[in-house]
Amino acid sequence: MKIVTVTKIHFGPYIKWALVVNVIVGVLTGLSQGVVGYISTGQNLTGYLFWYGVGLPLLYFTIGLVGGSLFVFLYNSFNRSVGSYVIEVNELVINEQGPPPPPDDFGG
Repeated sequence: MKIVTVTKIHFGPYIKWALVVNVIVGVLTGLSQGVVGYISTGQNLTGYLFWYGVGLPLLYFTIGLVGGSLFVFLYNSFNRSVGSYVIEVNELVINEQGPPPPPDDFGG
């Protein structure tokens, strides 16, 4: 098992995934809140879905952009003094020269 330490997070790939996740959460939250608002009041479903379905994803997008940017900046600045993410990785070594080894319960 190898241990990998994340010493730097690149802004572009991280922010793309952070924004995708935040928009998905915003859409699902907006739709659910729009439906709950309609069920509890029985009024304009289109208005609820529009304001919650468009407003919340935009809000979550903005929060994801600002929060993700702040996280990357703070992590890259302070990870050496505070501590970095440590990931354990299993490395599979394949010997292509010979046959595969027998299973653990072979022969007994």
